[in-house]
Amino acid sequence: MTVKNLGLLSYIVAFSDVKSLLRKAPQNYAEAFSYGKMEVSLEDKRAVVRMFDTAEHECSCRTWLGAFKGILERTHTRGTVKETQCQRKGAPHCEYLMEWE
Repeated sequence: MTVKNLGLLSYIVAFSDVKSLLRKAPQNYAEAFSYGKMEVSLEDKRAVVRMFDTAEHECSCRTWLGAFKGILERTHTRGTVKETQCQRKGAPHCEYLMEWE
């Protein structure tokens, strides 16, 4: 929902590709939030996103999962996102695997 409702930015995002957005994501995260950090490892048709110290509340994981799904949807990219690690469950960070066609 957040990715879809960004006004003009949402319109611009629709003409971008998923890899370009993910390359910029860590810097954008750092500019928007005063806590935690994000790392992105990109491969050909997949990405691993690591979120450090961002899972303060149980809704955090679902929120980030939805945001990453929204990036795929908004860029018209068929793919999946799944959480593979969770800091709230004892992992050193939250991790999301994004794969696309």
